[in-house]
Amino acid sequence: QAKKGAQEAVEIALKNKNTEVAILAFEGKCSNPIHTANGFSTNLKNLTETIKRLTANGGTPLASAVSRANSYMASNKSLASVTQMIILLADGNDDCGNLESVLASLAKKEIVFRHETIGLGLDNNSTAQSQLKSIAQTTKGQYHNSSSSEELSAQFKNALENMKMLEMMGKMNGSSAKPQAADS
Repeated sequence: QAKKGAQEAVEIALKNKNTEVAILAFEGKCSNPIHTANGFSTNLKNLTETIKRLTANGGTPLASAVSRANSYMASNKSLASVTQMIILLADGNDDCGNLESVLASLAKKEIVFRHETIGLGLDNNSTAQSQLKSIAQTTKGQYHNSSSSEELSAQFKNALENMKMLEMMGKMNGSSAKPQAADS
């Protein structure tokens, strides 16, 4: 169900001609949290194949993954990009670091992008849910809860709708929404 929801989100995102999607999947290792990656692309087939190859196991190196995803976005986004956003899906607590210090470090480097976070199967008021809510709030994003894998597709769509609204607001104001907010 998680793969299906992610595939649908990619299809929806790519309907916007000015959108590119990158997939960075994380699990387990704190020092090297990204185990599968597909750089920014508009190639639906390649992105879908990357999603199909994903497996779930290991820990949740959330702090490391947030650091890597923001650094990746800063280094690889298109210079013509108006808005950027990271959609972060997690099903557990951070195993590897201090999210507050990671976000503070990224802010100091001025590379904090908007995060729409999705908690999959998390208990209300759990540490993992609090961490995802904190990431969303700190980056001016929104937290989405998915109590079942069936709801996941709808939460991806909600996150993408927020991206469209930010892009529209940026065009109306003649500038990009800050913090930087969705070509991913």
